[in-house]
Amino acid sequence: MYVRAINGRLERRYVYGKTRRETLQKVVELQKQHNDGLPAGPTTLTVERYLQEWLDHIKHHVRPQTYIGYESSVRLHIIPRIGSKKLVRLTVRGVRLMIDNVRDGGMRPRMIQWIHSTLRNALQHTFSEELVTRDVAKSVRIEQPEKITAIEPFTSIEAHTFLLKVQRHRLYALWVIMLMLGLRRSEVCGLHWSDVDLDHGTLRVSRGLQRVNGSLRELPPKTRRSRRTVPLRCCAFGSCARIETAKPRSRSTPTSLGRHTVRVHLNCRHAVGATDSDSDLPRAVRQTRASTGPLT
Repeated sequence: MYVRAINGRLERRYVYGKTRRETLQKVVELQKQHNDGLPAGPTTLTVERYLQEWLDHIKHHVRPQTYIGYESSVRLHIIPRIGSKKLVRLTVRGVRLMIDNVRDGGMRPRMIQWIHSTLRNALQHTFSEELVTRDVAKSVRIEQPEKITAIEPFTSIEAHTFLLKVQRHRLYALWVIMLMLGLRRSEVCGLHWSDVDLDHGTLRVSRGLQRVNGSLRELPPKTRRSRRTVPLRCCAFGSCARIETAKPRSRSTPTSLGRHTVRVHLNCRHAVGATDSDSDLPRAVRQTRASTGPLT
């Protein structure tokens, strides 16, 4: 029978089935799709080829870390399992079997959820582009991973003890800002002196420092609400003012407050009280731990 294809032209399509009834049902579905004005999807386009096109498109619309996650899921898990299938013949059962195969390989629930999310996002584009009539991945249910236990923050006594021990450290102002203002790791590492307004006692958060493909890049905040101006509390204000006053006497004047701390272990509770190797901790924290022991 002739149906309208994605390119707008009428094309002859063939349907096959194990029985006459099954074949007739496919003809009726194809005719209904044509009558509803929906073009028939391409018969030769494979899942692998479309996913490569989708990655090239989505690269310009998502953050670099998100794209890296999509690309690795497609390359390592989706294409090896269903990449050779024709896109229009991909079924709910085929996606479910792929997820089951990933699970049987010992993959963690959180990673399974991410792989399924990647495929679902890609197939949503096929539906919006009228390449298929439905998103088959959306009908596949997967188990929800357990919620990650929240990290227990410092108590006021622990924070005070920590700041006393690191007050002579060159990154003392950074520790104070993290404890007093609650900035994210990427946000505090991306601070510049131009973000600090000592006259008005404020600090502007407008970027984050992230590692992308092995190199450091300054990126805008993930959400609009993350771009904000916060007041400097007394302790944080005094620390920044002290460093700002000492800047002319320094050998060099860095333009970034936090760039030097990318390798610093920023989970302070774990750094002071855990039993991991000391080589992973900053020198000031190792000295604190050696002199006081774990905080309790």
